[in-house]
Order: sequence, then C-alpha cells, then structure tokens
Amino acid sequence: MDLSWLVCDAKHFAQMKKDLLAEETSNTEDPDLIAIVTPEEQLFIFEYGDKRASLFARYKERRYLSLNRKVLFCEVEERPRMSEVSFWENGVNVWGAYHYGDEDIYHLEENGKPPGNYYVIKKTLLQMQREQDSNGDEEVDHVYSLPLFQAKDLTGYGADTEMPQGKVYKWDCRPRPNAAMRFLNRLLRRH
Repeated sequence: MDLSWLVCDAKHFAQMKKDLLAEETSNTEDPDLIAIVTPEEQLFIFEYGDKRASLFARYKERRYLSLNRKVLFCEVEERPRMSEVSFWENGVNVWGAYHYGDEDIYHLEENGKPPGNYYVIKKTLLQMQREQDSNGDEEVDHVYSLPLFQAKDLTGYGADTEMPQGKVYKWDCRPRPNAAMRFLNRLLRRH
C-alpha cells in the first residue's frame, strides 16, 4: 500500500481545501483526497493510489501547505521500502525521520529533534531489528515502522490502524499551478 497523508489542526480546514484546489466530488469511489475531521479537531488528509503523484511528498508543496500552520506529513511505500514522517511549521521543516529500506535495512535519516516517544520507539525497533538479523531472518524491516509509530504516537494514526474516526469529505483537485508561484502569492497576501 502506497499512502501519504498530512495532519493539522481542523481550524485550517477551509484554507487547506482552498490551498489544495480541492472541491467536493461526485466520484466518491475514487476521490483524489479523503479528508477527515476527528472529534479531537484534527484534520487528516489522505492521498493514495498507484496512479497519483504524491503531492505531500514534494518539498515545495510541504513548504506551501505548512505556511501559517503546523503540519505533520507522512508517507509510506511498500516498493521500495520507504517510510517517513516530518513536521513542518510556517514553511520550514522542523524535524523528520526518513527510512529507505531498499538501500539499507538500518537506513535512517533524521533532522531536528522529534518529540514524543520517538527515541524510545527508535531504540526498541533497532533492538528488534538486531535480534531478527541475529536469527538469520534479514527479510523483516522493523526500522520501516519507525515513522509510522511516531505518527501514531503524535496523532493516533500510523497507517497500521483503521482510518481515524470523524466526519469524512471526499475531494477531487483541480489542476495545480506552480507551487513556487502559489507560495510567493500567499506570502505577498500576508503583508
């Protein structure tokens, strides 16, 4: 399953929908995006499917979508074995953890200081990986789960559980103008 999603405060619902050039869809079986507003006032927006480019994986999109708000971005791909979680605020990547298991099962890039139980989760998964490897089973990639467990620790959802509960919206996106131009236009509107 290839999946990407973002999480932010639900107070940004209308602006996020506008920034994504999203609108309600009649194609409810295969929407571009699924947005969920949870009872805890979190806004989750999911994008998945083999035929879609991952908007949430692009640096310029993350910078634009996090302008004037805090956003957690997550992405998982089964082939190649890739997972990541990163936190952005006001267009800046504050922290992140990135795993590319096809390069090296222990591969892990980090920036900033991930909050919550990140370091406990990391220590536990690395220990599990070492034990698995010492038993001769190098097919299991425990480090792949680190970004997912971190996302779950912070938001309650980590791609290994059911979708968050809440009000569901199904959106399609209009063609998007260049992200850099949108970012500059938005900055100019602030002043």
